[in-house]
Amino acid sequence: MLSRRDFLGTAMLAAGGLAMGRTAAEGFTVTENHPAEAQQPLPFRISLNVSTIRPYKLPVDQQIDVCGKAGFDGIELWMSDIQAYTDKGGSLADLAAKLKANRLVLENIIGFAPWAVDDQSKRDAGLAQMRREMEITAALGGKFIAAPLSGVDRLDSSRLDEYAQRFLRVIEAGKALGVTPLLELWGSGALYKLADAVYIAIATGHPDASLLLDFYHLYRGGNPFDSLNLINAAKLPVFHINDYPSEPSRERLKDSDRVYPGDGICPFETLIPMLYQGGFRGAFSVELFNEEYCRNNTVEQVLAVTLEKTRRIVFDKMNGLPQRGLCSHRGVNSTFPENTLPAFREAVRLNAQQIEFDVCRTKDGQLVIMHDATVDRTTNGAGAISELTFEQIRNLDAGIKKDAKFAGTKVPTFEEAIDMIPQNVWVNVHMKADETAAVMVAKIIVEKKRAHQAFIACNRSCADAVRKAFPQVMICNMERQGGDVSRYVRETIKQKCQFIQLTALCSPEEMQQLKSAGVKVNYFGVQSPEHCRQLIAAGVDFPLVDDLEAYLPIISIN
Repeated sequence: MLSRRDFLGTAMLAAGGLAMGRTAAEGFTVTENHPAEAQQPLPFRISLNVSTIRPYKLPVDQQIDVCGKAGFDGIELWMSDIQAYTDKGGSLADLAAKLKANRLVLENIIGFAPWAVDDQSKRDAGLAQMRREMEITAALGGKFIAAPLSGVDRLDSSRLDEYAQRFLRVIEAGKALGVTPLLELWGSGALYKLADAVYIAIATGHPDASLLLDFYHLYRGGNPFDSLNLINAAKLPVFHINDYPSEPSRERLKDSDRVYPGDGICPFETLIPMLYQGGFRGAFSVELFNEEYCRNNTVEQVLAVTLEKTRRIVFDKMNGLPQRGLCSHRGVNSTFPENTLPAFREAVRLNAQQIEFDVCRTKDGQLVIMHDATVDRTTNGAGAISELTFEQIRNLDAGIKKDAKFAGTKVPTFEEAIDMIPQNVWVNVHMKADETAAVMVAKIIVEKKRAHQAFIACNRSCADAVRKAFPQVMICNMERQGGDVSRYVRETIKQKCQFIQLTALCSPEEMQQLKSAGVKVNYFGVQSPEHCRQLIAAGVDFPLVDDLEAYLPIISIN
């Protein structure tokens, strides 16, 4: 058994492992100017704990199907659901085949065997239960099973070495089966202190000892997040991701208070890079118990939102989608033909933090990039876009009126525009067409896996249509309430839009309300560099500018 002094020494070894992990971690970046086809994958899997969809009461085979169809990388199943399936005649072989067909990694099994209780006979029965459940896990192709201190009402901190020996028995039972138990920390349970969980794991003296951690449980248990720096994160195969609100207070939070990643106050901007630098390369598995999400939405809708919000927050914090910066309005339209690929390409070259363009729909239903309702101002043609076919518009010259050197520039399609913008630049898609076109745009955003960065700036009717079809797509509220800025702010927050585009500053109090609601603030109508400075100082995140290069020197980008 380890003494406290031995424990501290071993903990420093874990910290040493962390330091070594950082060397290998520094290479993950998203290269600028790459097309969507060359997407660099995240260094983690995004997976689902089926607790998130338990209110739908789906049998385990259906859970696997909907999770696979939604596009998750992996899944955490509950042992009780598996046993209910086999009790009705289902086979483990069929479930294993279904996992394989859906290309899902079985990240972990959630079970509650009482292997750590004080009563010897109950503990022996709990260990036997764990062994049976690990056999099931192995039959499904799984390698990990949760091992919370089920049945233990209160942890005696003077007996941590005893708990370590009990955990060691579970580890050894799983060794022959190729299944590793993960000591699970619960924020409101007996094992709520990370220090105690780490001690128990290390005190087993077994190289396979590992933990199952959760952002909510760490916070709920009062654990300082900086303590994760003392853990070799490379040893963690899965980490539960979720978020939590500022109210109720930490001590009063319940499991059902958990919210989608990014919708609460969890400091992911610190934690996700910290885990990555510490060597974590496993699965972020979304674990929620929020029945409100399921009450008025289909399981497909909940899973779509869950996946996109999680991907978005992980990608944002790993790749540095900018929190503030400059939006290149219709590309660099001061020196390039507006709303064309050359203008967007120049914006990317100058490292714009956000690029804005306008989308219209042709007579034959194609999505093209143009601000006006007609082609007259920016091309060598004439007529309403809605009355011209895509072929007719494609044959026009969208560059000649800007300068002869741009002769031959074509009107781009929406797909061409979004394909050339890197994944770490915000994409501001201003709808100039109807609800049908808005849904078409949203569909392409989702299919091209751009929902983490692209948002649709539109009116309420378009926003409602998009949310019904693709609730994971972000919205910028463009209904400015007849110039009533205060009402505009209130409605944006009420509608839970992710962006607002002001044309006049709101009050400092209203700006704080927007920030507290997680709304990013765009501003259209920048008059000068000095005006831009004032807007940024007032809290504007992304001023829209025509001459991007002229404004770059005056802003310090976060």
